[in-house]
Amino acid sequence: DLAILIENVYNIDETRVILSILSFIKVLISKYNKRDYRGARVKRILVTIIEYISSNSRYLNLIII
Repeated sequence: DLAILIENVYNIDETRVILSILSFIKVLISKYNKRDYRGARVKRILVTIIEYISSNSRYLNLIII
């Protein structure tokens, strides 16, 4: 029997996000405006997250690449 069961039908969603990692922080603040700052070094990493959800609302664990 080649029938596909409804619980074996999955929707796959792929999302990309950027993680920011502060490795060193140097902040310069003006004495007139304490909100101005510069000098933060940020390392950014692109992460892909894949999630699987079946048509009957079951899901598998996320895959993070």
